[in-house]
Amino acid sequence: MLGACRYHRAEVLGALMSVLIIWVVTGVLIYEAILRIITPGHTKGKAMFFFALGGIAVNFLNFAILGHAPKLKNAVGGHSHHADINLKGAILHVFGDTIQAIGVAIAAALIWAHQNQEKWQIADPICTLTFAVIVFCTTIRMVRDIADIVMERVPRGYSIAKTAHDLAMLAGVDAVHDLHVWTLKPGVVMLTTHVVTTTHKPHLVLHDIEDYCKQHGIHHPTIQIEGQHHSHLSDEHVALIPSHHSTV
Repeated sequence: MLGACRYHRAEVLGALMSVLIIWVVTGVLIYEAILRIITPGHTKGKAMFFFALGGIAVNFLNFAILGHAPKLKNAVGGHSHHADINLKGAILHVFGDTIQAIGVAIAAALIWAHQNQEKWQIADPICTLTFAVIVFCTTIRMVRDIADIVMERVPRGYSIAKTAHDLAMLAGVDAVHDLHVWTLKPGVVMLTTHVVTTTHKPHLVLHDIEDYCKQHGIHHPTIQIEGQHHSHLSDEHVALIPSHHSTV
């Protein structure tokens, strides 16, 4: 497990590279579109239309291949029950290409249909800019998820205060401190904490904490059990943890 953990973030880096490539390509297209608005040129609508259709067909083929990726991953011993952010990045990349190709096809069809009217040449850069904005918008959530993982933010849907409160309310737990919750990769939530207990059966406390973590989608908890004499809680930590009652 330890060796495998070293490479979990490789999926995140792969997804980040996909998004960066999308941004670079889209940025270049925006730059070219602005140049065409400033200095209009003549576009061959018919040729551009069929090139765009070819791009759309290739991207649909890519979608079909990527759609089978989770099954292939299972066949070689992968885990399909967690979202693969690298696969999401690849799909997003193909989706961005498809959106751009659709924009080109629409612009080309308009220019082709009005090939004798120069004013319709503006359809190409306008469609490029419109669909470029759409592509940028589709990447925002992916970038947010990547940033959350890289910065080791508390996963969305979790609360440090609530988790500390819930753990402190378990039987035999006197206090909880140094609690950290973060995401190693999508679907792999990590937790580390120190738990103070005066019970003579700390293994039962540990079992209850592990059950709580499993129920809340935390499958990689690391818990250090401490006796009361090991506890050195600051006022900040105590504020997170309600005063408690019972022992096992």
